[in-house]
Amino acid sequence: MTATSLATEGRQAIGALIAPRSIALVGASPSSYVGRVLCENLRSLRYEGPVYPVNPRHEEVMGWPCYPSVEAIPEPPDAVVAAIAFQRVPGVLRAAGERGTTAAVVPGGGFTETGPTALQIQEEIAAVAAGYGMAVCGPNCMGVIAPTHRSAMYIGTIPPSLLPGNVALVSQSGSVVEAAVNMGPRVGFSALVSCGNEAATTVGQYLQFFARDNETKAVTLFIEGFRDPTGFMEGARALRRAGKPLAVLQAGRSRESAAAIAAHSGSLAGTDEVVTGLLHQLGAIGVDDLDELFEVAELLGHGRLPKGRRLFVITDSGGEATLVADLARGMGLHLPPPSTRLAERLRARWPNFSYIGNPIDPWGVDPNFKLLYGEIVGASVDEDVDVVAVALDKVTTWAGENEVDLGLAAASALIAATSPQPWTKAAASPRA
Repeated sequence: MTATSLATEGRQAIGALIAPRSIALVGASPSSYVGRVLCENLRSLRYEGPVYPVNPRHEEVMGWPCYPSVEAIPEPPDAVVAAIAFQRVPGVLRAAGERGTTAAVVPGGGFTETGPTALQIQEEIAAVAAGYGMAVCGPNCMGVIAPTHRSAMYIGTIPPSLLPGNVALVSQSGSVVEAAVNMGPRVGFSALVSCGNEAATTVGQYLQFFARDNETKAVTLFIEGFRDPTGFMEGARALRRAGKPLAVLQAGRSRESAAAIAAHSGSLAGTDEVVTGLLHQLGAIGVDDLDELFEVAELLGHGRLPKGRRLFVITDSGGEATLVADLARGMGLHLPPPSTRLAERLRARWPNFSYIGNPIDPWGVDPNFKLLYGEIVGASVDEDVDVVAVALDKVTTWAGENEVDLGLAAASALIAATSPQPWTKAAASPRA
């Protein structure tokens, strides 16, 4: 088999992880937490394919007929979840592979941390996957969710707030996927993959899959260490060729955290300098913490990317304007001074506008802040910049009524300023 055909087979197998036509749940149960949640998630997402619970102790689980073994299922399942004691996992995967199954999820813990026995079983899983051309998510993972396909092989609860969208998340840490699933309706996801120990399918292979996936426009990655550095670089380059941004948060850049990662997942972490240089070389977006990763995911999910580093910022505080200017400089962003045209337009409207700069703080210039911020945001979109941003404080669900109204007014002004007018066919401005 050629390298090209192997790559094609691998993508098809990962496709069965993301959008399986049918799913076998080995270890399904109406009472045990993992066995029950796997079933509940498919019910709540209204998964449309056949579901085959497998457990010799039950005749049915949540309304689905239950089978005593993988061999007893009436048709070959596209994907299988092995939610069982890890000693039994290789045998279940082998039985599924014999029937033509091309994707599997091995959730839960028990690998690497428990010593030689678990490592040996992990090697068996890798051998079975290679022998049958099977994509395996895990072991030691939470599983996979594909909101756009209403599919999940996932052992955590999926809330109704999880949105379908065009951002994929791949994470070696299951808790990071849990955080994304439960952070509320901020980011629409095409898929969330808790890849775990990568016994068979690696981060790089997931990246290559998403580079070709029509549902995915951007990828976010939480990585603790590099099991396959070459594969990671190939995946990142594939995304870059596809024009899909990749945002990366890498943990383990200190000596102490690197040691913990080696014990937890068996992978090697990279130093801060090496990883930063590598991400720059690959054209990836490096972030420093989880909040930043999700914020970048939220921005990438809107699909409009800035063409450069020139920024125009509107605030409601002189002190915050100064802080924004400092932060922008530290991040290598440029704050060009307002154009003469903008300054003259604002002073013609408000003669007492004392300082017109970038960032600009118009607070107090006009008591009608809806009119004030609408005018300034609308005018700033015509500036020769790449991004127009509004930075406001106090915009929370528990803020005062006036503060909330200010936030809504500023947001409405941004939407109006960057949306095509009904009498034109122009695309929305990329600056918002």
